[in-house]
Amino acid sequence: MLRWCTQVSPDHQLIAVTQAANTRFRRLLEKLGLLAADHFVEYGQEQVLYTTAPSR
Repeated sequence: MLRWCTQVSPDHQLIAVTQAANTRFRRLLEKLGLLAADHFVEYGQEQVLYTTAPSR
């Protein structure tokens, strides 16, 4: 899916947001090549925003 998205829209970033406590999903996102770009609090819990850099 990630490969398809980057081929179809190479100038766009993909993002994912998850709770910081969700370590299994965070490891999966990192394994898929996404990088933690921001931390913030929402819904009373720490969240982490992951992103891919757009291809140039």
